[in-house]
Amino acid sequence: MNIRLKTVILSLTFLVAALSVLFSAVASAKEPSAPPYSSQNVGSGYILTEFNGKLSVFESGQNTPITILDVVVETLPERDIESIKKGINCKTFAEAMQRAEDFE
Repeated sequence: MNIRLKTVILSLTFLVAALSVLFSAVASAKEPSAPPYSSQNVGSGYILTEFNGKLSVFESGQNTPITILDVVVETLPERDIESIKKGINCKTFAEAMQRAEDFE
């Protein structure tokens, strides 16, 4: 093969590899991240769970907490930690805040 043909083949191979990486990055950036609580606990209302180590309230199905409380989850009894990591369903925000008080 002559050098010009080798250069064209090498350039096309590089282009295909670069496009594959680009499409992969774009596809993964558009995938929504999973909520930090168990998907089996998703309903309507609010979820009391852990976010960055602290007790937090999420609107059901959302990835960003509505409020983050000053309760460090790892300092709670193991039974409470397990419940919080699974997510505690609450019908209203007021109920979530009232239940959060039980952990303070």
